[in-house]
Amino acid sequence: MHKLRKYIRTEMDVEFFSCAHSVSMIFIYGFLLWLESGRAVSFAVIFEMLILGYVMAWTQKGLFLREKVYTRREYILREVLWNVLPILYMPLTGKLCGWFKETTLWVGITFYLIMAVYVVMVWLFLRLFHNEETQELNQLLQKRRYETDSKANKEEDV
Repeated sequence: MHKLRKYIRTEMDVEFFSCAHSVSMIFIYGFLLWLESGRAVSFAVIFEMLILGYVMAWTQKGLFLREKVYTRREYILREVLWNVLPILYMPLTGKLCGWFKETTLWVGITFYLIMAVYVVMVWLFLRLFHNEETQELNQLLQKRRYETDSKANKEEDV
């Protein structure tokens, strides 16, 4: 049961980020197409971006899948890959699928720049969130230890 719960939690994390990545790509792509020519996003492109969002999310989750303490060097490398790999996946997939073959050059460049900033901002917000969460947990742990130690000292005095 523990393994199933762990798998479901991992998949839910991936699904959340997959949706965020996909919706961001589809929205930015659609907005830029609309600005340039008033065209809409095709179903094929939406489907390709959904798949890419899922691949990006699994890549990012896979880098931190093992529940262990990483060395500083390992952690930094994983953080860099967490950002760089999805940023590389987008132009590779865009080229392979021909997302920008019927647009002017600025549309593709703008899309990739905005999406690169998006990936880095997600990482920064996650890092901030996890740091704050760690600090809160450490404070709660210290408070609990203090309460436990105080209670033990009172029992010894009795």
